[in-house]
Amino acid sequence: MPLALAAVISLTAVGSANSTSRSPLPGAIAPGADVAATATVRSTGGSSVTRLVVRDLKTGALRVVRTVPGAWALPRPVPGGAPEGLSWDGSTAVLRSRTSTDRFAVIKLKAQSPPRILELRASGALEYDALSRSGSKLYLSEYADKEAETLDRIRVVDVASGRMRARAVVDKSGSTAMAGVPVIRVVSRDGRTTYTLYEGPSHPFVHLLMTDSAISICIDLPAVGSPSRAGRWTLRLDDGGRRLRATSSRLRKQFLVDVGQQLGTVTVANLPG
Repeated sequence: MPLALAAVISLTAVGSANSTSRSPLPGAIAPGADVAATATVRSTGGSSVTRLVVRDLKTGALRVVRTVPGAWALPRPVPGGAPEGLSWDGSTAVLRSRTSTDRFAVIKLKAQSPPRILELRASGALEYDALSRSGSKLYLSEYADKEAETLDRIRVVDVASGRMRARAVVDKSGSTAMAGVPVIRVVSRDGRTTYTLYEGPSHPFVHLLMTDSAISICIDLPAVGSPSRAGRWTLRLDDGGRRLRATSSRLRKQFLVDVGQQLGTVTVANLPG
């Protein structure tokens, strides 16, 4: 791995739990812009409309209110995790349809243009995965079937054109396969990189996605995977963002993953007790 590439991902990260703790406001957080968003659906006369509310993360003051026809929600890329869908700079929000696995609404929060509805097509279900810092690229998890049970690959949509690229995001090893279930993630403080831990059928792995450049790296963890019984995982970045610390209650192990100059090096320690 070239040092120039490794340096890009030597970042200090803040997870969604840490970000949320800065304010009692619920909803998605844009760490770079100090704003939080909530989306609520109401029905009138047999039709639904979604109200997107963006507030100042520190004071709770109202920033933006937008309405989108239909039933939409902030996405949750990790089941049971915090909602996401705001770009790092606070310029863009993405909502997922509550009724379809291939429809997404893109709202430019600093413009008065109407929401853009993306009608996408894929062999399986599509779920939100990440946004680039400026909101120009939307990353989607494509699942092998419409039930959205096991991840197959990551796709990228160019927001300006509304088109999904024909080629999936490719791991630096050359593979597009990413079978597994997401269980926890953290995001770098400057929004360049997401780190998502998956429980795969063979082993757990960390998916590192550089959202500005669409660079993807998967790092396998030396353990047996269990997608249906993942147990509790914790995940955080230490040492100024150079190491990712993943702890599994199921495995009773802690994995220290180098995401700096020795990218992909994994050290394993047993948990006490």
